[in-house]
Amino acid sequence: MKIEKLTIRYDKLVVLENINLTLNDTGLYVLMGNNGSGKSSFLKALCGLLKPSKGAIFFNKKPIEKLTLLEKSNIFAFADNPFPLPDYMTLTTYVQLGLSNDAARLGQSLNQFDLLSIAHQKVKNLSNGQQQRAMLAKVYFQNNPIWLLDEPTNFLDYKSTQFFWNFIESQSKKRLIICAAHHISEPIIEKSNCIICADKQLLSMPLGSTFTTILDYLQR
Repeated sequence: MKIEKLTIRYDKLVVLENINLTLNDTGLYVLMGNNGSGKSSFLKALCGLLKPSKGAIFFNKKPIEKLTLLEKSNIFAFADNPFPLPDYMTLTTYVQLGLSNDAARLGQSLNQFDLLSIAHQKVKNLSNGQQQRAMLAKVYFQNNPIWLLDEPTNFLDYKSTQFFWNFIESQSKKRLIICAAHHISEPIIEKSNCIICADKQLLSMPLGSTFTTILDYLQR
């Protein structure tokens, strides 16, 4: 993906300004920054959910705004937080909603996030952590080339969080994954492409930047 001269504003409030960035086809990018720095807005702009005030975003040299809704749905898997889960649905129905009826893939997706035993429960009866894992299982079920995840570890316990980052790291070898997150372990940061969101800009840190270096930038 390529981002050129991207500006995002809400009325007179400029969130991101004149952003130029190129993202690899595969790999894990971690988007870090304070609340209100533009992380969520950037993710939404990448998949076409938010129209930039200026600039353009390209996928395979084609502007995102020129893609059809079907094309976007086949490219991007987007999960934000909080996510409006329909409480009248079962977990199984939710995960495959609007997607294929691939039973094998469905079972694999539920199993990856330890949800098989509660597959037929209604979403409204799930805990916050289980709902979060259901959202991630849906992303995995889609199997899209680009995953955009906004605070994906919210509500996850320690064990689930550790599994998530290991899982995401392995998945990033075959797709592009961008995670906006506050709570990330030191080893993951040092193995990821870290992008710091601050002062209306995105600063791409060198791969392998130390945890201390990242924190120094965030605290400026």
